[in-house]
Amino acid sequence: MVTAADRYHQKDNQSSKVNQAYHVAITMGQGVFKNQNQQVLKDNTLSKAVSAETVTSKNDRLQELLADVNQQWSTVYTTQGLKKMTQQIKTTIKANKEYVKQEEAVQETASSTSSETATKALPKQAQAMNYEEVKTGNYASLNGTWQNGEGRKIVIRDQMMQFSDILDHKGTATVIGQRIDIPGLDGQDGRPQDVPYLGGTTTKAYEQQLKSGEKDGVFTLWGTIPSAALTISFLPKGTMGDLTDGDVNQDKIISVGTQASATSVDASAVYYKVN
Repeated sequence: MVTAADRYHQKDNQSSKVNQAYHVAITMGQGVFKNQNQQVLKDNTLSKAVSAETVTSKNDRLQELLADVNQQWSTVYTTQGLKKMTQQIKTTIKANKEYVKQEEAVQETASSTSSETATKALPKQAQAMNYEEVKTGNYASLNGTWQNGEGRKIVIRDQMMQFSDILDHKGTATVIGQRIDIPGLDGQDGRPQDVPYLGGTTTKAYEQQLKSGEKDGVFTLWGTIPSAALTISFLPKGTMGDLTDGDVNQDKIISVGTQASATSVDASAVYYKVN
């Protein structure tokens, strides 16, 4: 279809209606392929403990996806969109491999130490937030699944956090280091789309590169969204921020779109580690 459209554009007696029809059809086709590719990426991203064989199978499928995407770039993706998609795939493959290494290391440690030592050491490693590492974009100390009282989840693997719903049903989101992607708010080029704003103007749906700051023992990542800020805050054990209710004896994560304090939320919005 792209080739046919290119040939038609070279004709002297072009019709604007035909050109528009080509554009609409190609854009819809590109959307189908992009959605399929995103689904394959999602299906092969680890969200729970699996066997090494399963990880190998998932990574083999991701390698196939990588080859498919590179073949599609001239018709489905822009250069920037291709770069973004291939980076997401490569990051997921790496995270899957690192997860297997971590699981093997834990098993080896458990088998080489006494039952009493393992019982004391492993919960501490699993539950303690390494606050200084988190501030560098390394979330390994938080690895696992976090959930809040609203049923939303965050799956964390090293430098990557995957949100089941980042902002009031705006869809999934992935944070790698201190950069965020929200596919549901992206345009066809894979970048944040323009949305209506004040006075008939437009603004970006969100910022991909997050800023960071620290206040009263709370580290926060944040970026602007229309008329507010998207924030992700990390509260180590013993820290409450502006929470009026919650478990002070547990590590906590808060993600919210707000014009006020990044930690002034209902108790049901606070994420705790569940496994």
